[in-house]
Amino acid sequence: MPKTTDAGAGDLSRLDRADRIVAIDFETTGLHPAKRGEAKAHGAGSRPPGCVIEIGCVALERHAGTWRWAGTFHSLVDPGTFIMPEARKVHGISRDSLRGAPRFWEVADALRAFTAGAVLAAHDHGCERDCLDYEMARAKRIAWGRPGHDPSLWLCTQAAFEAAFPTGRQISLDAACDGLGISRKARTRHGALVDAALTAEVLVSLLERRSASRGARSRCGDRLAA
Repeated sequence: MPKTTDAGAGDLSRLDRADRIVAIDFETTGLHPAKRGEAKAHGAGSRPPGCVIEIGCVALERHAGTWRWAGTFHSLVDPGTFIMPEARKVHGISRDSLRGAPRFWEVADALRAFTAGAVLAAHDHGCERDCLDYEMARAKRIAWGRPGHDPSLWLCTQAAFEAAFPTGRQISLDAACDGLGISRKARTRHGALVDAALTAEVLVSLLERRSASRGARSRCGDRLAA
């Protein structure tokens, strides 16, 4: 799956007028060969993302100039297909653990309601965006090739971290947490909800650092003006 290189994907100024952010993460089956209709929708030679098996969302809402936690959305999902061994090693989710879980189309409307109008934040947001587009199309909530969420309402914490601390390489969520002093003891392996929670913490930390930096520049300007 190609990396997304949206210009401005990590621009935190796009949040200046936002009132709600939802950090989102998916765990998947791993890549599968496309079915005939899906291959046509994605283009010759392309492979769609793996089917979603876990959804994790953490909402943040603005209160008096600060961002506060405002609820979560979490669900396991029966993908209706097998899980690739490589993917299972990452998240530890087996087909047996998904017995009785809803199919994506059964939770699609609740997910849309939770994320409606919000800026969706994800670490390496292209992966999460592709998964959402793919699953919403499979669930017949959108046409193939259409976005599952407003494309202007996505923010990439990986790109935002790189903008704040240029390294010239793609920084993992673990590395971003370590760089910002965020504890990740609760993360023993990949999981949609814990990863979404850490993504939210990374974003809030970056926003606080941006706010402090702007305040420092303002105070410096005041001293120069005096």
